Amino acid sequence: MTLVTGAGGKTGQAVIRALVARGVRPRALARRPEQVDELLSIGAAEAVQGDLLDASSLEPAFSGIRAVYHIGPNVPYALGDGARGPGHAAPLEQTSR
Repeated sequence: MTLVTGAGGKTGQAVIRALVARGVRPRALARRPEQVDELLSIGAAEAVQGDLLDASSLEPAFSGIRAVYHIGPNVPYALGDGARGPGHAAPLEQTSR
């Protein structure tokens, strides 16, 4: 199974559509629960809600995953948002389990 993080955003949804067009139906990880149905409607095999800043919410999303497309936000480091760094590290930490 392939996982797409950031699936609720425009880029994440484009990645899902591209994967589906190539015969891959990924699991989609979205931060907001209201995005789950939309992700299923565009071809995700599964859609789960989770937050990259909450490791316990990621365990179901990463269970059985063999590949990850991590679609993180395009935020300049100059903004000083300390929350962005740990969010980008979470997918790497989950794949090592």
